[in-house]
Amino acid sequence: MSKFILCPISMSEHPYHVKSIDYNFYSLEELFYYYKKNRILIDNSIMDADFIYWIRQQGEGLLAEKLTQILKGKGTLIMFIEALLPYINTFSDEEKQEFTDSIRRLEDKKEYERRKMLADQMLDRGRYESAILEYRRILDSHAYQPGEENFLVSVWHNLGISYAYLFYFDTALNCFKMAYSYMSNEETLKAIEFINNAKEVLSADVKPYENDNFVHMLELSETRELRQKEILERTSQYLRSTM
Repeated sequence: MSKFILCPISMSEHPYHVKSIDYNFYSLEELFYYYKKNRILIDNSIMDADFIYWIRQQGEGLLAEKLTQILKGKGTLIMFIEALLPYINTFSDEEKQEFTDSIRRLEDKKEYERRKMLADQMLDRGRYESAILEYRRILDSHAYQPGEENFLVSVWHNLGISYAYLFYFDTALNCFKMAYSYMSNEETLKAIEFINNAKEVLSADVKPYENDNFVHMLELSETRELRQKEILERTSQYLRSTM
């Protein structure tokens, strides 16, 4: 027999637009499902009059009033979330507690720090295109502050890794050089040297380095496709060690 989950709040004809992620949601269930998968992105931007108005539009006046009181009293994000969770039937009690605990741990982090955590997760999971977009969003929206060299080095370095996995070696090299410009880092320097070697290996006219077994191995490959396959495997092993 199929199992049905009843949603206390029905699908809305008018979506709620979350500006920070530029996405429309048609129900609380849908919104919280997204945040369960991407909880790093949930922040105080949800605590606004537009969101409460959207809740009220769906006939939940009591919940809307409770959220309004939390907002007026300058309540925390956790208080806001805890008021909403009873209306999410797709979460078990254990999932609701785990979700609340995870948000509490993230509450003190800034948005750009959360975005980097998300991008790093995407990189770890092999979602390189998505990781690139997140790293780029950070660099495009976050103004540099003195003392953030370690943060920027990590962003540029991991962005370079993401491009390298996709064989955009020139772009990856530029990213690694940007990381190195903020701080001299041995791992980034190794990545720069590795990418330079990789670029030469993919050139049809390259001559093998006698002291580099990896380059020599690739040069002995009969076709460019085999060289690319082997360099991808070696790149994966090497770049994972520099993360």
